[in-house]
Amino acid sequence: MAVQVLRDEKFKKEYEVTISAEEIQKEKEAWILANAKDMRVDGFRPGKAPLIVLMKNYGEKAHEKAVNKLLKSNHDVIVKENKLEAAELKTVDQTKQTSDGESYKILFSIPPEFDLVDPKTMTVENLQLKLPDDQMETMIGAIQFESGEKTFHEPEANHVIQDGDIVYYNVAIYEKDELIHEDKSGHLKIMIGVPETNACLILLQKNVVGHKIGDTVTIDKIKMKDVLGYFRMISGKTVKFVLEIIGVTSTKKAELNKELFEKCGAKNLDEFKGWVVKQAGQAHAAEVETCHKRYIFDALDKAYTFELPADDLEDEFNKVWNQFLEEKKDFEAKGKPHPDMVDKTEDAVKEEYRKVAARRIRLAHILAKTRVAEKIELIGEDIPNYIRKHIGNPESEEAQRWFQYMGNNKDFRAMYLEMMLEDKIAQVLHGKAKHKNVEITAEDLGKRLSSIMPE
Repeated sequence: MAVQVLRDEKFKKEYEVTISAEEIQKEKEAWILANAKDMRVDGFRPGKAPLIVLMKNYGEKAHEKAVNKLLKSNHDVIVKENKLEAAELKTVDQTKQTSDGESYKILFSIPPEFDLVDPKTMTVENLQLKLPDDQMETMIGAIQFESGEKTFHEPEANHVIQDGDIVYYNVAIYEKDELIHEDKSGHLKIMIGVPETNACLILLQKNVVGHKIGDTVTIDKIKMKDVLGYFRMISGKTVKFVLEIIGVTSTKKAELNKELFEKCGAKNLDEFKGWVVKQAGQAHAAEVETCHKRYIFDALDKAYTFELPADDLEDEFNKVWNQFLEEKKDFEAKGKPHPDMVDKTEDAVKEEYRKVAARRIRLAHILAKTRVAEKIELIGEDIPNYIRKHIGNPESEEAQRWFQYMGNNKDFRAMYLEMMLEDKIAQVLHGKAKHKNVEITAEDLGKRLSSIMPE
């Protein structure tokens, strides 16, 4: 075997490996002899066919196995002799095949060299959810309804929805007659008579009162503002709701007393309110973590200035720019400019997107090195915990569909596992950084989320 250096650059190392025909033939024969007992050839008992016959029937597979083994051994030697343990193998391409042997190009991508910054030297905002009096009243009212004595209504009872009812429904949401979201899980509910700060639920409360089980309620051409939680996906859109009422339970509101407090692990009203604040924090944990992830990424972007591989930068820029051009085309089809193009030239927007590409590449290297240094891996509970925060109960129908899709789609599974790992690294770094505690309301959190562009 012979190895020749083709490229020796800061971020790229390329070698040509030449394997002689004799080496390949030797490995082919060795592989066939090692597996001969399992090879089937017409006219011969298993394991009794001569080598020449086995080579004729299994030669192509033997050749593939031989070349792969020889390339692997060459790869290992190149890595060890050139100290490329941190390098990424990018491509292996055949360059020549003759009767004397075969040649292959092996290309390595070399990561940038930099030292990790101690996260304790960075200061980031740490969001803490607070409940103004009206929101505290809303949540306490909801808990009283949830904890109160319930009466389930059969469809044939023709019960008319009123204050104190919990309404279960399926929903289809349309934008310009195009279905953009549908939920037929049956777990969506509206509590009638509970003061509600979420504009979407106020709207649904008003429109289902006076209806019965089995009714379909259409709410058309509604511009959604101040939308939080489950319906945040439609914030800022003009949509049509089609609700199918599938169940109604009337509730006698529970009293604010010692019995209710003890159910929630509290001894008095003040401890009960503290528990309510904690529940609100858990309900918005995913949104808070999204903000924290962005804040730690911003801090990392400011803390590091190392040089990046030009080829990687160009590839990432082309990816984000092509995505922008597709979005721009969609906006123009609707007679609108792309938001990033307002009062800007295309060259100015290109420059902004080059900065986005550089940020993504830089963060990818920082997170990869941090993962190794901090020994961060996904563990058994990470996926169920992610489900609880972002989807809901892991046992729910929606979560089970998600699990099933992950199991059937390897690319989807790989993408989500990578995203969960990225989130976990960000959480570890955010936890180690210095905190500037900031109290925010759910509305403040919604505004912060709407201002955050996806990484």
